[in-house]
Amino acid sequence: LCYMQQMAPEAAAEAAAVMGTGSGVKPPSGMYPCLDKVFMYSGIFSLAALNVMIATSSQAKLTVPQRNSMIAADAFLTPVKEIFQFLEDTVTVKITYAMAQNDSEAVNAVLIVGVVGGAIMGAIAALGTTALAYWPAAIAVLLAPGADRHQTDFPGCGLVPSAETMVLEARSYWVLRSWTWPFAFIALVLTGLILGSKELGLWGVALIASQATLGVIWFFGPKVGLPLDLSLLGWAYFLSAVVFVGALSLCVVCNRNLVRQYRLRLCPQRPTLGGSSIIQVAGASVRRAHDVGKDAIKHGLIAMVLDLCVQLCITIGIYAAGELGLPQLYQLSAMQAAMPTYGTSWALGVGYAIRLVGAGLVGGQQYFAFGMFVHSMTACGLAFAVLTVGTVIPWRRAVAFGYGSQACQFASDTNCLPIYAGMFGEGDSITNTLQASFGVFAPAAGSYSLFMITKAGLYACFDFAFMAWWSVAALFVVFLPGILVASQVYKTAAALYVAMYLPMLFLAIVFYIKLLVNLRRMNAGQPGPWKERARAMTAPNVPPFGARNQTWSNVGVSQPPREYSSMQPDGSTALLATELSSARI
Repeated sequence: LCYMQQMAPEAAAEAAAVMGTGSGVKPPSGMYPCLDKVFMYSGIFSLAALNVMIATSSQAKLTVPQRNSMIAADAFLTPVKEIFQFLEDTVTVKITYAMAQNDSEAVNAVLIVGVVGGAIMGAIAALGTTALAYWPAAIAVLLAPGADRHQTDFPGCGLVPSAETMVLEARSYWVLRSWTWPFAFIALVLTGLILGSKELGLWGVALIASQATLGVIWFFGPKVGLPLDLSLLGWAYFLSAVVFVGALSLCVVCNRNLVRQYRLRLCPQRPTLGGSSIIQVAGASVRRAHDVGKDAIKHGLIAMVLDLCVQLCITIGIYAAGELGLPQLYQLSAMQAAMPTYGTSWALGVGYAIRLVGAGLVGGQQYFAFGMFVHSMTACGLAFAVLTVGTVIPWRRAVAFGYGSQACQFASDTNCLPIYAGMFGEGDSITNTLQASFGVFAPAAGSYSLFMITKAGLYACFDFAFMAWWSVAALFVVFLPGILVASQVYKTAAALYVAMYLPMLFLAIVFYIKLLVNLRRMNAGQPGPWKERARAMTAPNVPPFGARNQTWSNVGVSQPPREYSSMQPDGSTALLATELSSARI
């Protein structure tokens, strides 16, 4: 907003009105703006801090086999989660879009579809993975990739456990992480509702409660030996998800102004008319929910293709490392543990802001402000990517030793020294070592973070089909040749890591180019997925303009397509100023 104030003052005022950041603006709960910001920033800080602390401490506390089982479990569970989360990814954006149009019927329809569908899909997915956890042959492959080969390669090393032992220690983590899904899916929908209503402070309070639960259980919970630590981590994630969805639910149910403003309900509206009017209104309400749900499922399936292709790149890379050897697998584990610190923690926040705020701007047809916002956030993401490279490359040896400290236990047994040498090298040779692998970590982290930001921009544009097609192309054209060369020719952890994250760099470039094209078409009033969504989600009885005299925000103002041909030297437009004035912003 500060950047936009210099380049286009009217666009900054427009964005501030949509995001509810204007002077003296209060959310429906009536929370004071100062407290609203304090809780919001505290929640964001707690989320980023706990992501970093959990990843770092689990890498330091868990044994090498336990940590390898943990990333193997996450590598398999994440794609499964993405498959069943297809509905929630689009519902989160759609509910913000509907709120920006002040369409209470669409808000309720999306809310019902998201909450009920999320609970059902999460439970189905959790039941399936729980069944896998008690299928001995399958779970041994999934939680202990290459374990039999590792024991064969290092027969005298007592620090390399059998597959059965690794499964016994990691099964509870697998099951508990699976059963976080129903709560996580519902929380995504409620988060979209709360942030779409500008209740940033309440969202921050719920986030603080969730992250406090996670941290307290993991760092101060009961520990009876190292084997129980992985189980404890599973309980920490599970209870954190329960607390988060419970806190979000309370924030919605107890917020009477929010409920009254959007006439929120979790069942079809009961009409008070008489005779055939009851049937007509009830039928229209059911058809409305059916149409919105059908639209959400359709675009959710398309969005699922993108997330599934991206996660498959990581999953295949991790299991390929397990087949290469224990040192290669642990090198990938160490780099994945460093990823939140140097990339994903801040990229998640920036990407989520674009997805929610951007959807609100697009829903209000405030395309110029949306373009300025996306450009600012992308520039911020690029700066963070450069910072990641600058802070890792010069000190990659120290960073590698810090994240690989648990592997030093292999130096305590002469039969295990080959494993130690495979991780840190012997003599002056550092080829195929953790130090060498961290040389490619920083560009990979930067690429993944930029991908998350540009993907969020296209999410706000509802350009799901474009992302799906190009993600499939990246999987087959970029990743598959890369992983074959890395696993069959180079056979190093660094090569595998490059193959895993090269598709993200490719997609980040393609998505940003598409974003530029979309922004140009928006400002020119040309058709696109964002206009198709407006037609799909606008109820027949909704007036073209939102309610006037809103006391907390003017996000409900729906504006006609704009022409930005009369640009002034200071970046403002006379037409935009007139529209903002007429809309009482």
